[in-house]
Amino acid sequence: MSKIYTLSEVSRLMGASEPLILYWISLGRFPGVTLEEPVFRPDTKCVSPYGETLTIAEIEELYHQEQKRLGRDKPITLEEEIQILKDEIRYFEEKYGGPFEKTLGAKRELSSDEERDAVEWESLLRSLERRISNLNSQ
Repeated sequence: MSKIYTLSEVSRLMGASEPLILYWISLGRFPGVTLEEPVFRPDTKCVSPYGETLTIAEIEELYHQEQKRLGRDKPITLEEEIQILKDEIRYFEEKYGGPFEKTLGAKRELSSDEERDAVEWESLLRSLERRISNLNSQ
């Protein structure tokens, strides 16, 4: 049986948020993958905005090469992952001058850039919440 990649795995391999991967699916950048069932196989193709095509297996290989080059080929702890998420959230808090609920979360209308940031920020907050819950249940 062929390996199946989840949305979360593809997100990690590509260094893009899950909402962004879903947006790319809606644009047709993953031919054959649907929003209703975002399932990826090693031979699933990803088409870049410039028309270049790589399979998920090729993307995974490039990811591992880059992680090794950067000295990040060792697994990180849950605590380290939580700190990374906090750092990414802090970026948005500094950019918008406060927590999500009091900035983008409180606005009625968002620009396209703010909307993109809001989706990413909310995704990070949900990921942080899940990781902290996992840490507390250990």
